[in-house]
Amino acid sequence: MKNIFFISFILFFFTKSISSYTFLAKKPLQEAEEKYPKLSAISIKAFIPKSNVYIIDTRNNTVSNLGYLQNSLLLPLTMSYSTWFPAVIKEGSNIVLICDKTNFKDAIEQTESLGPYNILGYAIYDELIKEYKFEIQVAEYNENTKEDVEKLVENYEYLLDIREKNEYIETGVIEQSNLIPLSTFKTDYVNIPEDVDVYVFCKGGGRALLGMSFIKRAGYTNKFIIMRGGMSKTINSGYPLVPYSE
Repeated sequence: MKNIFFISFILFFFTKSISSYTFLAKKPLQEAEEKYPKLSAISIKAFIPKSNVYIIDTRNNTVSNLGYLQNSLLLPLTMSYSTWFPAVIKEGSNIVLICDKTNFKDAIEQTESLGPYNILGYAIYDELIKEYKFEIQVAEYNENTKEDVEKLVENYEYLLDIREKNEYIETGVIEQSNLIPLSTFKTDYVNIPEDVDVYVFCKGGGRALLGMSFIKRAGYTNKFIIMRGGMSKTINSGYPLVPYSE
């Protein structure tokens, strides 16, 4: 009888330990979800025009073809989030996260890990646009063959290469392009003229979307066009680059 009691006690203790471990493992994320409110469409609408609130769209980059909220920054969790978030957003800034139904937990967790940012809450994009008719923006694209780039250069269009200096050195640059790395956008975006169409290059297209959305959020009304496939496609198309020089 004593052995049965002892075995029952051990099994009870073991079960409780497993339950406690599972609870503790989930607790930080559960606390994060409870800590930051799920925002309504009316709340998001009020935040859109505020310059002291950054609305971060954390969904996959393909959403740029389908639509995103006015003044939001396109910064998917899949695009080196921990690198580019602090590069373009000052510490201490007010943050609203736009997510999809599958990534909002990761969005909260990753943003929390980046330092002293004031997360005001999060929202699910598909639920927002069903609840309220927002003004939706859609990214514009330009084809990126050798002939396409040649035509832009011949017409003296404003070409903006937002890759980093080490990438300029590694591959070379389009001779006529304007070089403003995304890592310096917080200050150097002011060098972009406000009266021209801007054709934006990065390596593959993701950073170009973030740079474009950053400049538009800053109040620029230019037409911004993403060069499809970025400099990787430009190089593969056979367009000749020149060595980078300071």
